[in-house]
Amino acid sequence: MALITNFWGDITLVCGNHKVDSIEDYPEMVIKSGPYSMYYACPKEEYHKCVDGEVPCYNRINLIDYEKMLNHIMDLMVDAEDKNEKPHLANHKWKEKSREYEVLSHVGDKLVIKMVDSIAIKGHKV
Repeated sequence: MALITNFWGDITLVCGNHKVDSIEDYPEMVIKSGPYSMYYACPKEEYHKCVDGEVPCYNRINLIDYEKMLNHIMDLMVDAEDKNEKPHLANHKWKEKSREYEVLSHVGDKLVIKMVDSIAIKGHKV
């Protein structure tokens, strides 16, 4: 199995709980410290970061599930490499638990992945 270096740095996770005009408009998830562990959350989780009547967004993913997301992507990339193929994962979609993922962009080694956790945002769709 091949090793992909700096893989974490090649991934941008964005909150898919927002209507946007382009990929660049999705808010990038930020790492936060919770009462039990670290997690990635929408930057609009807090009222003071919302503008123009926006409601807070509670979309989030814990680090264990974030690593599972990375493993899914890495498995696809390694599988393609083992077949001497160049992986192109743009538009790849999958579900795990209550989360839906989509690779919005795959340029070079960089990927932008949209994530929505339907349980976390239940009743809080923005």
